[in-house]
Amino acid sequence: EDGGCEGKLALKKKFFPEATNKWYTRADLGASYQTKTDEIEYGVEAKKSFELTDDGLLKLDVNGGLHMSAARRRTWTGKVEVSQKIFNFTEDQDLKISVGYDVAGLKPYGQVRENNWTLDTDFRRNWSLKYDL
Repeated sequence: EDGGCEGKLALKKKFFPEATNKWYTRADLGASYQTKTDEIEYGVEAKKSFELTDDGLLKLDVNGGLHMSAARRRTWTGKVEVSQKIFNFTEDQDLKISVGYDVAGLKPYGQVRENNWTLDTDFRRNWSLKYDL
């Protein structure tokens, strides 16, 4: 190593849906620059949520995106996720359980999140436990 620094600069514009249009989704447009690869990448992403219950605690999220570099290298992303929120699981603690499938990576994933703790898994051999301060 030469002791140099690495960095990433990203600029994004988020477009949020209007309450009157139920078919519109959230969209992001942006560009980023990475010092490690010395290239600029452009991207577009979209996310649509479908509430599966009247209270909005069970929902289906679908999101996807395309990132392209100046060298015309393309990277696709896509996920489908079902999540359930449980408010006051214990006193002053909420719980969110998510199960999904990463379409681009062809792998399932899961997450259990409490106010500060997060358990992530790929249901195969990897898992991680995080604590947010």
